[in-house]
Amino acid sequence: MVPEIDFHFHNWNIDQGSWFSGRHRYSRHIPLWTIYPDWGWGTDDSEQALSYVKRFGPVTLSNGHIHQIRQKVEGKVSFHTAMSTAFPQPAPGTTPSAGPMKVPADQLQQVLGITDVNYVVSGRSLAVVDSPLGA
Repeated sequence: MVPEIDFHFHNWNIDQGSWFSGRHRYSRHIPLWTIYPDWGWGTDDSEQALSYVKRFGPVTLSNGHIHQIRQKVEGKVSFHTAMSTAFPQPAPGTTPSAGPMKVPADQLQQVLGITDVNYVVSGRSLAVVDSPLGA
């Protein structure tokens, strides 16, 4: 089983004695990396949160909030944002603000989706798979 913690603002409850080895997955609604601050796609406390998890073994940080797939890797930390099951949002900076995008009904299932996070015994990280609802 992969340990999972739901981060909340200024609520970093990590039992430091048991979290230093193995694979870890942390979930949070707001990204722990700044994607586009003008739209609230990042937080002022993300560096503090990252300082707690960077010392662990392989770490996967997942979030929603921006309703689109974004990924990056820094050292042993993998960042992943997921598609939405509710509504798509525009790419950062392409409109004055974030918010639901109107898309033709026949395209909706291609811009909405789910993310599966799988533990792979032979790998050093978790397998993150995004699938549109229309797949």
